[in-house]
Amino acid sequence: MYLSEILAGLRRRWWIVLVGVLVTAAGATYVVSLVPAEQVARASVLLVPPEVVVGDTGNPYLGLNGLQPAADVLARALNDGQAHAELAPPGGTGDFVVSRDTSSSGPVLVVEVTDTDPTSAVAMLDDVLAAMPPMLEQLQADVDAPADSYIRMTVVTRDDLPESSSKSQIRALLVAVAGGLALTVFLTYAIDGLLVRRGLERRRGARAAGTAGGHAASGPSSDGPLGAGLTLAPGTTPGSAAPAVPLADAPAPVAQAGTSAPSAPSVPPVPTQGTAPHGPAAALPAEPRTHPRPTPGQQPGATARPAPARPDSAPGDNAPVPPGFVGNRSKSR
Repeated sequence: MYLSEILAGLRRRWWIVLVGVLVTAAGATYVVSLVPAEQVARASVLLVPPEVVVGDTGNPYLGLNGLQPAADVLARALNDGQAHAELAPPGGTGDFVVSRDTSSSGPVLVVEVTDTDPTSAVAMLDDVLAAMPPMLEQLQADVDAPADSYIRMTVVTRDDLPESSSKSQIRALLVAVAGGLALTVFLTYAIDGLLVRRGLERRRGARAAGTAGGHAASGPSSDGPLGAGLTLAPGTTPGSAAPAVPLADAPAPVAQAGTSAPSAPSVPPVPTQGTAPHGPAAALPAEPRTHPRPTPGQQPGATARPAPARPDSAPGDNAPVPPGFVGNRSKSR
């Protein structure tokens, strides 16, 4: 299968392509209507060092270095495991993702909640933000960290109203359009191949029927089994009632001066009814050969010249006698 063949089939069956495009457009519109737009609510959380690190009079923002690993561990704990299943049940319409903000040099986490309902999206965002401090304390308690050295967190930004996103609709639209166009091309190529094969079969059948009709109307030919060994008389056509002349009666070639005339091949006589040869002893006798006698006054070895034709003789009476001819050439008048 080549691209040129596919394009040629699409051009020949353009009406199928047009129908397929219209059906694909209608199907894509229907799919987009079934997929609702997503509602996205975001919040940013910052991890701050404990008081034992910065002191009573120190600035916590000056000691943010080294907290990025703790932010990564907290994001992994919220995205996987039982905590994520409790906050976003698998059968629900909402979900959330916690990731570290790579555009910031500090330990900043971004919480992104997606849901089809704006109210549900905001509620899930509040639940995730409320579950993050206990999760962070639990992770530090699991490594036996002192309580006065626990890392704290604070909310930097938070969306009160979710933002509408059409990413899910765009994905559904692309899938529907790609699938519809691929199906249109496949069906068009298959239908074009079927129609082309049927057209070739019809033309072959019509050509075969015309050839058979021409043979039937032409009649028997002189080259067939019945006409073997026969020649048509001058001025006759195949299929006419003119008698055929046997090839055996054609005149033999006349020997030229200084050359010996070739002898005619001997033909064994046909046995008559009631007699049949039996064995090699009953072989038929060979045909006697005759030699032309020289005329009086003719030297031996000289070639005989044909006698002048008589005025009252027929054109064929004075024809030269072919060598080996036995019989009477006279005709009754």
